[in-house]
Amino acid sequence: MFHGVESLRLQYKGTKGYLKAVEKEQIIEWMMVQVYLRLSDLQKY
Repeated sequence: MFHGVESLRLQYKGTKGYLKAVEKEQIIEWMMVQVYLRLSDLQKY
């Protein structure tokens, strides 16, 4: 059995994302053409 940081690193699987692969691609493409990135702009998009 692992303890401490070792147990987190080996057992943590992460969470399932909310976006589909196509939606992620669209957001990344949109972000790449922005001169400045602001969280509020991303939330509106």
